[in-house]
Amino acid sequence: MAKSNSGSGCLIFGIFVLVCVPIVFSVLGFLFGTALAVGAAGYSAWRIYNLWQNYLKARDGNALRTQFGEVLREQQRRSQQALRKAMDQWQVIQDSRGVGTQLEQAFYSGQVDPESRQLVTEINKILIDAENLQSKIAVPLSQVGAVQRLYELHQADQLTLRLDHYRRQINGEF
Repeated sequence: MAKSNSGSGCLIFGIFVLVCVPIVFSVLGFLFGTALAVGAAGYSAWRIYNLWQNYLKARDGNALRTQFGEVLREQQRRSQQALRKAMDQWQVIQDSRGVGTQLEQAFYSGQVDPESRQLVTEINKILIDAENLQSKIAVPLSQVGAVQRLYELHQADQLTLRLDHYRRQINGEF
């Protein structure tokens, strides 16, 4: 009898395995498919949210870039005007041969002391640099880039300050 019971137990176990294993795999497959679909929907929603946030940032960034470009163009205009004004003031001093300045005697006597000669040489060098810088600043911003343009405007402001300093120095305004 033991032999007949063990055979029927194996048969029952075999039928159980043949029926239950496919059911377990189908349930696991259903759960995995559901999780995959929910995960894909969640990922899609997350991507849509990120794309929307990036769009808003880009829109704000474009507005900021536009505003920055306007400010940079205004600063360019101001720097160019200030540099041109300083250069014109030096042109007037050179045209009038330094009348009313410390250089007046040097212009008319023809005897220039080393300090005045060095000053005139330095001023002429600055004027040449300023003229070159004016032509660089005339290049459109789109061809140069904002960082380069800021550097050029900084240089223009520095040259303007130096020219103004020397003009005040020879006019005795210190």
